Amino acid sequence: MTKIIILFVLFYSFSAHSLASFEEIKNKVYQDKLTYLPQHAGVDVWDVVSSLIGSENDPNAHGLILRSRITMVDVSDERVPEPKWLHPRGACASVQWLIDEESSATGLFAKGTDVRGIVRVSSGTSDSEYINSTDFSGRIMGMAIKLFPSASPSENVLSRNMITLDQYGFEKSQRKHTFWEDDNKTPVYFTNVAPAKSLLGKFLSSFFDRFDNPNWTRPLYQVAKAKIGGGDFSQFVAPYEIRFQIKREKIKPDLKIYGDFRSELLDLENIEMDIILQSFDGRTQIEKRIGSLRFDKFVVTDYCDLTLHFHHNPIEDQWEKYTNYEAVKNID
Repeated sequence: MTKIIILFVLFYSFSAHSLASFEEIKNKVYQDKLTYLPQHAGVDVWDVVSSLIGSENDPNAHGLILRSRITMVDVSDERVPEPKWLHPRGACASVQWLIDEESSATGLFAKGTDVRGIVRVSSGTSDSEYINSTDFSGRIMGMAIKLFPSASPSENVLSRNMITLDQYGFEKSQRKHTFWEDDNKTPVYFTNVAPAKSLLGKFLSSFFDRFDNPNWTRPLYQVAKAKIGGGDFSQFVAPYEIRFQIKREKIKPDLKIYGDFRSELLDLENIEMDIILQSFDGRTQIEKRIGSLRFDKFVVTDYCDLTLHFHHNPIEDQWEKYTNYEAVKNID
């Protein structure tokens, strides 16, 4: 019975999907701003283990697997409101995506592209506070970007999503600030390519490899395919890696230390990141700035945490796993 209900919900959510505009989603993100920081629990290691070994009669068994498969398939901008198991605590901001330098990348990476979007910065687990107490403390930080390929903020289009982690990937970082440099002066950047290094990180990464492999790289072809006004280019050139790094002059170097990263984000104004084309093939490093990501004010809202959805594009040559949603239906 549980499977039947799940499949009905999936069928309804996919078949009822409709396009949305930047203006519509932005208005929902910014309405009903919270005056407190919600403490969503998120996932823990046991959730991963129980998803692997749990009994099929256990309603929690396969929960993370099912949620992850849905994320790979559902292209909607919204989901049924509920706390996210991964990246449960976040803050959102509307952004301007501006490409002002030439490269061979296409779609929304092409010079002259000027579109709007929504960014959500979040912690991968419920560890949202800076605690400099043990070697195991720290935060796994991610940044999801939703772009609307349209010259009009009110035009309904299929959004294009990019999923990034900071350069530490699945590892916890003890840095004090979300965007600023580490204590060792290493610049902080967010990237769609972040391989795991520690044993725990590799375990988590291997768990998600069952959806597409390797899972530590999130492909960019949907952004490179996108036409302004909707639709796809049949011929396109997609970067392998894109990085996002704060413009140093946009943040004061004497930032105070915040407990929760969301408090820090709420205080920031007029920040801007460089969009850096890092590589086309994963081997040759280009490291060329091609544009800017300009942020409006961050907010914390229930819509940002519970409803806003960022579709994870499967690796392109593994898309057949998701034909007719079979990867979602076949839970085992």
